[in-house]
Amino acid sequence: MLVGELWRYPVKSLAGEPLVSVAVGRLGIDGDRQRAVVDPESGVSLSAKRYGQLLLCQAWTENSLVMVALPDGSVFDADSPDTAEGLSELLDRRVEIRRAKAGEPVRHEFTTDTSTDSGEAMVVQAPLTEAFFDGLSVHLLTEATLREFARYQPGSTFHRARFRPNILVSSDGQGFVEDDWVGSHINVGEVSFTVVKHKTRCVMTTRPQGNLSVDRDVLKTVGRVNQRRAGIELEADSPAQTAPARSAQRRRVGNRSRRKSVSMKKGCGPTTANVPPWAGADYKPASTASTSTVMLAACSEVRTPLSTKSLNWLRRPFNMPVAAVV
Repeated sequence: MLVGELWRYPVKSLAGEPLVSVAVGRLGIDGDRQRAVVDPESGVSLSAKRYGQLLLCQAWTENSLVMVALPDGSVFDADSPDTAEGLSELLDRRVEIRRAKAGEPVRHEFTTDTSTDSGEAMVVQAPLTEAFFDGLSVHLLTEATLREFARYQPGSTFHRARFRPNILVSSDGQGFVEDDWVGSHINVGEVSFTVVKHKTRCVMTTRPQGNLSVDRDVLKTVGRVNQRRAGIELEADSPAQTAPARSAQRRRVGNRSRRKSVSMKKGCGPTTANVPPWAGADYKPASTASTSTVMLAACSEVRTPLSTKSLNWLRRPFNMPVAAVV
């Protein structure tokens, strides 16, 4: 199995950007969800779980800046007053984009029923982090899982964009293959991850975005077939190194930790053709990785455990991951 696509979401709940390589550190994918649309008075972040219009916007990095495209095609720096004004008009409430700060609690505004549009608004306290995550910091999904859902519901489109993974794994297997990795280690390229739990899905998978229309059957199928689970949540546990992220429009992946470059295989990894239809064809995302990171590249080999371990195994030292090339 190989990494087919890498995705980063610079602003929580907005459409993201494809990359051919990215740095991974203690906060997960470098630059991922470090900003969010928030209520300026309370600081509570808003989510597409309640405000589906957010998925009609896109965020990407350009020359170390985070840029935001609004549904009308206008593009602004994420931190500019113009972005705040456009988003406020879109959501019909006053909002702004804010960056998470170390030591400050992160709170999200969800609904009491995240599987539908119904329910009352509620505020959820997130773990104390420097990013706006709902759960763990890295999300992996296999193409096999998307195909399995499509087999049960051929009338729906189970597109990667509906599930918003950081890592999409190309897989020829059948069934929900990543479900068996929970409680184990996997190696993705040179990065070692602990697979902590399954990814539980919500109403965001049904929202319209790009050329995808609203489809309630997507989440109904995920619930009926696999207990609302699609993908897995990971934590990185690799040694620290420093390297830059690379844009999805470049054809070679630099890996400075080993001072070599890895050519992308034809049809492997996110190329210009994989850029979502709501993204401008000429945008050039780029960013600089923070310290204490290792590189993850598209087309990296995915090494999975020989056998499923219990979650108690996670409490043991991580110096001897058990893996097999698949």
